[in-house]
Amino acid sequence: ATGECGDGGNQDARRGFCSRPKVTSLPEAALVSQKGASVEPGERLRFYVIGSSNAAWQTWIGQMHATLRRIGYQVTLPRTDIPGEELGPVGRRVPKCDDAQYYETLETPRLGLQGWSTWGFAFDSQDDCDATGHREIAGWNVSCTNGWACTTRWRGPIPFVPVSTIASGVKDANVVVLANFCNDGR
Repeated sequence: ATGECGDGGNQDARRGFCSRPKVTSLPEAALVSQKGASVEPGERLRFYVIGSSNAAWQTWIGQMHATLRRIGYQVTLPRTDIPGEELGPVGRRVPKCDDAQYYETLETPRLGLQGWSTWGFAFDSQDDCDATGHREIAGWNVSCTNGWACTTRWRGPIPFVPVSTIASGVKDANVVVLANFCNDGR
């Protein structure tokens, strides 16, 4: 057996599920309507997550996607032209939670760049970075290097993504989540 879906053999080599299981809606008693909500259950909702390694490697974004569907939102997550965008956790090589069958096959685009700080997603250029690789923000020197420990050799294949490119890609989103906690103190 090759571990491919539908070959009928041993599936030990296969990662993930072969088909998307039906997402069951939550019972009405489990939901509370919020007056004045900008998007009501049953309506189209688009969200996008931008972050560091937690967006790249963890399953919470897919779980949020599945939960929004269970609540009744028509979740749409079209691809963008943002460099570095992923459709799910990197390589889908992540721990499997008990509810993985509900979100693992979902395509949930996100921008998750390992080791990036919040500042890595906040500028349109690096023109104001000095010779030591820092820019001044509110009197503090902040590293212009996106990567683990703000080290150039660990920055990965995408050194910089202008904020205008991100804004253009997510302009139709109802919600954009910025989920960073790496290197913000450097």
